[in-house]
Amino acid sequence: MIPGILNTLLSFALVYLSILDLPMLKQNPWTIVVAGVLIIALAIWSRAGDLLKWFTTVTILLGAMLVAFGIWNLTSPFADLFVFWFVFWTGILVGVLALWSALYRPRPRTASA
Repeated sequence: MIPGILNTLLSFALVYLSILDLPMLKQNPWTIVVAGVLIIALAIWSRAGDLLKWFTTVTILLGAMLVAFGIWNLTSPFADLFVFWFVFWTGILVGVLALWSALYRPRPRTASA
C-alpha cells in the first residue's frame, strides 16, 4: 500500500510539473527519466502485495514509456506541447492506477449455505 501511495504522489508531481513548470521539464529532461525509474521501482515493490497484478504491470509499462521518452527527449528535444501532453497523461494514468491498486481490497467471499 505504501509504494502505491508514493507512486500516486510522484504522479501528482509529474502532473504539477507538466502544467505549472513545463520550462523546468524542458531544461532538465533527466527529471522525466528519474521519475520513470522511480515509478518502475515503486511498482515492482508494490507488486508483491497486490491482489490483481495488472495494476502494477500497466504502471511498470507506463514508467518504461516515460524512461524511453525522457531518453529520446535528451537526444532530440520535442516540442513543448508534446512534452506537456505525454507527461501529463502518463502522470494521470500512473496516479489513478497506483491509487486504485493501493486501495483495492475486495471483501472476502462468504460460503452460502
